[in-house]
Amino acid sequence: MCFRLISFSFNKSRRVQPQVALAGCHRWGATALLFLVLAGAAPAQEALRYSLAGQDVAEYRKRQLENQKFSLELGPVSMRFEGGLEIDVTDNVKYVSDNPQEDLIFRPQLKAFSSWRVSERNTLSLGLGIGYEKYLNTTEYDRFFISPDTDLSFDIYAGDFLINLHDQFNYTGDVSSSPTISGTGSLPRFENTVGIRTVWDLNKAFISVSYDHQNYIATDSVYDYLTHSAELLTATVGFQLRPTVQAGLQLGGGLIDYTQPLSQDNQHVSIGPFVSAQLSENTSFRLGGGYVMYFLDTLGLTDLTSSVDAYYLEASLNQRVSKLLTHSLSFGQSLQSQFGSGRGSQLLDSKYIAYSASWNLLRKTALYTTLRYEHDQQSGLLGETFDWFGTTVSLSRPITQSLSATLGYQFHLKDSDRKGSDYLQNRLVLSLAYAF
Repeated sequence: MCFRLISFSFNKSRRVQPQVALAGCHRWGATALLFLVLAGAAPAQEALRYSLAGQDVAEYRKRQLENQKFSLELGPVSMRFEGGLEIDVTDNVKYVSDNPQEDLIFRPQLKAFSSWRVSERNTLSLGLGIGYEKYLNTTEYDRFFISPDTDLSFDIYAGDFLINLHDQFNYTGDVSSSPTISGTGSLPRFENTVGIRTVWDLNKAFISVSYDHQNYIATDSVYDYLTHSAELLTATVGFQLRPTVQAGLQLGGGLIDYTQPLSQDNQHVSIGPFVSAQLSENTSFRLGGGYVMYFLDTLGLTDLTSSVDAYYLEASLNQRVSKLLTHSLSFGQSLQSQFGSGRGSQLLDSKYIAYSASWNLLRKTALYTTLRYEHDQQSGLLGETFDWFGTTVSLSRPITQSLSATLGYQFHLKDSDRKGSDYLQNRLVLSLAYAF
C-alpha cells in the first residue's frame, strides 16, 4: 500500500499548514501519520490516525532530519536559525461592529531549532521563537511574544514502543484564532502543555495512550476568570483491516479546573470509532465520529446546566489532482470547552466546513487558498449564536537562496445574535524570512 499525503489543515490559529508529501510502502505512510499526531496536543475528540512504532518510525525520523538544512553542526547536535519580519495591515484591529480602527503592526522575530541525536534511534529536539509586536495606533497592544511552535520534544524508541515526551509553550495576545472573541484585539496569556504519548506496535494493530497537563494563564487581570488548568487523557486501539484501510476506537476524557470561583469547572468523556482509507495513490479519506458528554459545576445555582452531551463528527478528503493542484475538503461538528469569550461561557457547539488548495501555477511561486465556514452556538450566561466565515489567499516565493517572502490577504466575517459582537475584517500580511 502506498500513501501520498499532501494536504492543508487548520490548526488552532486557523493558519493553513502544508503537510509534507510522502510516498512509499504502507508502513512509511503510517509512520508519517504518527508524526503528524505527535506534532501537537490532540483534542479529546480527535481520532488518532494509524500509527506504527519501532524501527520504521526511527528510520523515518532520521531521514526527516537529514533532509533539513541546518546552519551549524556540532557533532550529534544540529542547529538552524531564522530571522523574520511580518508587516500586518488591518482595517479592524479590535474586531468591533461599529467604528472599526485601522492599524499597522510590525512583528520582527527570531527562531531557532536544534536537534540532538542522543543515539541512533532517539532524538531530542528544541524549537524556540521569540519576537515583538509593535502597533502604530493601538500601542497598548505592544508586547513581546513567544511563538506557538516553541517546544521541547524527546522521542524514545524501545522495541515495538515509541514514547514521546513533550513540552509546548507560548505567550501571545493574538485573538485571530478565536471567533468567539469580539471587541478586543488582544488577550495576553501564557499557555503550556506538557505530556507523554506512547504507541505500541502490534504489527496489524496498535495501541496508543497519551496524557497532557495544560496551563492557561491570562496575564491581564481583566481576563483572570479564564485562567485554568486541564488534564487530558486519550486511548486509541487501531487495526489494519486491509492494506489500504485502517479502523479503530478512541476513548477520551479530561477535566478543567478554573482558578476563579465564578467560572464553571467541568469534566468530559468521549468515545467513538474512526476509519481511514487510501482510495487511490493520490486520494485519501478519513472519517471519525462518536459521543461526548460534559459535566459542569453549577456553582450552587439551580438555573445552570449540570451536563451537556452531543455527537461529534469529523471527515476529510485529501487529493493530489496533478503537479499543479493539491486540495483538501473537511467538515464536521464538535462540542468542546473554549476560552476567551464572556464570563460563564464554557462550551462551544460548532459545525464547520473547510476547503484548502495549493496551486503550483508559476515557477518557484506557490499559491495557497482557503475557505472556512462555521456555525457556532456558545453556551453560558453570556453565550451567543453566530456564523463565522474566513478566507485566505497567499503567494509564497523564494527571493534568494536564504530569503523568502509571502504575501497574504485574509477576510473574516462574523454575524452574531449578540449585540456588538458582529465584525468584518480585512488583513494584508507581508512576511519575510531569512535562514542563516
